[in-house]
Amino acid sequence: MMRVLNLVILTGIVNLSIVFADPSDWSVNPSEYEHTASMTGILLFDDVQSDDPNDIVAAFVGDECRGVDDLGLYFSPTGNWVWGITLYSNGGDETFTFKGYDASEGSEYDITDFSYTFVPDDIVGSAVAPVEWEFITMDLPDWSVNPSDFEFTASITGILYFDGVQSLD
Repeated sequence: MMRVLNLVILTGIVNLSIVFADPSDWSVNPSEYEHTASMTGILLFDDVQSDDPNDIVAAFVGDECRGVDDLGLYFSPTGNWVWGITLYSNGGDETFTFKGYDASEGSEYDITDFSYTFVPDDIVGSAVAPVEWEFITMDLPDWSVNPSDFEFTASITGILYFDGVQSLD
């Protein structure tokens, strides 16, 4: 009986660690940058506004993390959870893209329709009028093939690039 109980507890711990997996190591070293801008917004995952203070938003220039906020704050006048992110740069005219982490799902999102061109000392959004970071799961295409419909086969070997970044999958 004790063995079964231990097995059940171990299974629960493993499942919890999968559900509550940590996001990628998003971090920035502010001392490497001369200029900042700030942005305040709300997170939307698949059109559902986040109310989980453990969700995360991060800003990137290419693959380099340039800002991260890992603690949402509840703003009672609007009833929204908001995230405030400081963006770091050594000059203007850099385009920032954003990634989100949904802590309750343990999912990382890197697809958003929102980008920002850096302006030193800029303030974008507020708790009253927040930016909306909309993260959407892409639906995979239904590419099914019936091999019996074809007489010959061929294979292709190559490297996939998505938005200029080589896929490691």
